[in-house]
Amino acid sequence: MAKRSKRSRTLKQHGEDLHRQASPPEAPKRSPALTLREKTLRILRVAPRSSRLLILRDLATLTCLIAFLAWLSTWDNERQFVKTPPLVTLDSIFDGPVHRVGRDLVINGKNECCSVASTSIMLRKQTRYRVTVQASGDPELHLDFWGASGKYDDVEREVQLTAGPKTGSHRFTIDSGDAPEEPVSFRLFFLDKRPIRIENVLLEEVQFSVPQWTLLLIWAFAVALVLLFALRYRDRPVIWAAGVGLVVTAVYFAVPIPQTANVGDNFWYVPTSESLLRDHDLELSEYKNTFGVPPHDWRIKQTERGFYSVFPFGTSLIAAPLVFLGRNFTGDHDSEPDRSLFLAAFTGRLLAGLAAGIMYLVLLHLTGGRRLVGLLLSACFAFYTSQLSIHAGGLWSHNAASLLLCVALYLLVAAQGRLVAFVAPVLVLACVVRPDSTIWALAITAYIIWCHRTSFLAYCSLFALSSLIFFAYCYTTFGIPVPEYYRGGGMTGEHLWEALIGNLLSPNRGLFVFTPIALFSVYGMYLAFRKWQPLYTCLAVGAILHWISISMFRHWWAGYSYGPRFFALLTPLLIVLLVPVQDAFREMSRRARVIVLVLFCLTASWSLFVHIRGATSWETHLWNSNPNVDEHPERIWDWTDWQPLRGL
Repeated sequence: MAKRSKRSRTLKQHGEDLHRQASPPEAPKRSPALTLREKTLRILRVAPRSSRLLILRDLATLTCLIAFLAWLSTWDNERQFVKTPPLVTLDSIFDGPVHRVGRDLVINGKNECCSVASTSIMLRKQTRYRVTVQASGDPELHLDFWGASGKYDDVEREVQLTAGPKTGSHRFTIDSGDAPEEPVSFRLFFLDKRPIRIENVLLEEVQFSVPQWTLLLIWAFAVALVLLFALRYRDRPVIWAAGVGLVVTAVYFAVPIPQTANVGDNFWYVPTSESLLRDHDLELSEYKNTFGVPPHDWRIKQTERGFYSVFPFGTSLIAAPLVFLGRNFTGDHDSEPDRSLFLAAFTGRLLAGLAAGIMYLVLLHLTGGRRLVGLLLSACFAFYTSQLSIHAGGLWSHNAASLLLCVALYLLVAAQGRLVAFVAPVLVLACVVRPDSTIWALAITAYIIWCHRTSFLAYCSLFALSSLIFFAYCYTTFGIPVPEYYRGGGMTGEHLWEALIGNLLSPNRGLFVFTPIALFSVYGMYLAFRKWQPLYTCLAVGAILHWISISMFRHWWAGYSYGPRFFALLTPLLIVLLVPVQDAFREMSRRARVIVLVLFCLTASWSLFVHIRGATSWETHLWNSNPNVDEHPERIWDWTDWQPLRGL
């Protein structure tokens, strides 16, 4: 009986299994349809009424800010240019070896240099003066200013115009800076042997200003918006990064960087950006009647295809969107040089502030999310290095390259390495901006091979594609795949040993003299090599190679600059290499911590003082020209004439 019941249960179970296999599977239970209100709340991921009100308030604030910025885009700035009546005219200045012929003055040409001196005039401090001279025959003309205290060596050739087939117009500018207010005369030098006719001479005081209240309102709205979102989304690193970038940029705009920071090698970056925006090319022939043409401007090269800047075009490419934004504050004016100087300073400050915000994100990842440490190191990056004295107002190639290096570091450390392949186009663009960025491209490539081999193929593919785009564009534009500047022709190495020491320890170009917190970065390199940390080790090797490469240049002191300008590209890496130091600091004894903290505060205080001097004092920039540092490079080693202390 028991066997029969057991057998019946087995058959019953077997039948149920067969029925289950034959019957179709049950359909999954569907959740009830959501109403539109529930879908909206799910998208917003909020349920309470108070949270929805906060969202609406944030959106309303953002809408007001966008409307305010749109209104500013129509702002009329025609009255922001102030020109005083001419201080000196043709009828009042000359009492030298000239004679009048109607409205003209004729100089009898001689074999030696012929000069004409003006009557005395008074120059005011912190003022820009412009001298415009029209002379027949398009002569080679030079100008200098003399006063009771000596010669003013900061006269810049601003422009050489062509007013007609036989008439040339020459413009010169002088920034008086902190020079004493005294009677000053200027002299014109003509190097031509044939008779020269001066048709007009004009000396005028030109003041260029921008709507400061407008900029102040922009930053006030932007900072308020960031604070609002920071309180609402306090755990979002991007909000904090935006706050860091805005605060740093506001400080940069408040710093009176001398506009002479943008009249050297970097003068043509803004005109090239405007050519890209207007004509979609790099050719600058439209400026030949505004800024001058070769041989009068050594920064321009004339080819069969037109006029081009001799310096890399990558900076102009990156600056183009910011130049477009800055044009809304200047409009179209006759004073193109002043307009370009403002746009260069405007763009340089925005690039430097953006780099500070991205650097905060990099440091936040490297420090394990320690927000206070990230903020402190970001402050060191923004105010204790060349970011303040050089990049906060100067649109240099290493300004844009530093920003790209910060972006590359962020892509390396963010998203658990899933964005490594996208580092390739950023590095290629950095090399286009500044050729010595190739060293950093090699160092970061070594790190990717070391730690991200699975992404290396995609990285190489994007790198090759980006490089091919660059080569193809150069070939179609210049006729050669690699322009001359990218070939490193100035790296002769004739002063290598002097440059290696001078770039670190010289009183007027030494990295450890101007930025002594870099000594802690050197200790970070030592820790990276000792603990064999992949990222820091590769960056340390890149820093050493960068130091050697800039020492190979014939003019290793970077010409007219403040401090070690060639090390400015190294700034993000110097701060990143402080991260191993702060990790080691946490493991030190209490006594060692006190010693290290005191040393760091001393070096940081000196770094801040030095770079504030470079950002606010005209005298520190005039140090390069009195006397000319390129003609007297021995001044780099002169401890009695220290560049940061000039003018004190």
